[in-house]
Formats: sequence, C-alpha cells, structure tokens
Amino acid sequence: DAGIQPGDIVLSANGQRVSTPDQLNAIVNHAKDGDVALLVKNGDVTTFVPVQAQ
Repeated sequence: DAGIQPGDIVLSANGQRVSTPDQLNAIVNHAKDGDVALLVKNGDVTTFVPVQAQ
C-alpha cells in the first residue's frame, strides 16, 4: 500500500529530521504547494513517501 499507514514513524521531511508533529507541520507548511518527501519507517522497512503539501 502507498502512503502513510497507521503505525508509521516519520523520520524526516524534505531531508530535515522530524521529532515532533509540530516540526512536521512546520516543514509541510513551509513547502507551500508541492511535494514533500517523507522518510517513513514501518517495522524494519524504511521508505520515502511523497505527499502533496496544500
């Protein structure tokens, strides 16, 4: 399945480390319109997930 799933941990957004939901919101809001590349970990699997900032 594509996208963010329950239990996923967001490690970074656009190459910037994310430790809190507020940090993630700030990065996404700063991106304005466009894709944000999230590095997401689920169990032992780490993948990049593109999301659309609006």
